[in-house]
Amino acid sequence: MNEKHINKKDETDQISLLTDVGENYEYLKTIIRNKVEIKKLEFLEKVSIHIGSIVWLLVKLALFVVISIFSLISLVLVLAEALESYLYAVLLVNSMMILLLCVIYLFVKPLIIKKTETSLLKMIED
Repeated sequence: MNEKHINKKDETDQISLLTDVGENYEYLKTIIRNKVEIKKLEFLEKVSIHIGSIVWLLVKLALFVVISIFSLISLVLVLAEALESYLYAVLLVNSMMILLLCVIYLFVKPLIIKKTETSLLKMIED
């Protein structure tokens, strides 16, 4: 009778152990699944922040281009009045733009590349 009681207790312990292992396995699966979901959400948050920054940059760039175009047209009109010739006004504005682009290309290009590189690295690190 005592042996039956011991065997029954061993079976009960084994079943309890298997139940505990099964529960722990399910808990572990749930924890891993939740961590994966958290990482996905963190990644989506970072991507959305970067996409928002890019869209905002494009909007600012478009506004800058529109303002620049209207400013150049206004400058041509003012110079045309002063020089009494639209041709000379357009040539003068184009010459100024070419000179400005040369200065930007020669002196500012390394600064722009360095700043862009730094900002991209910072975006990647975030």
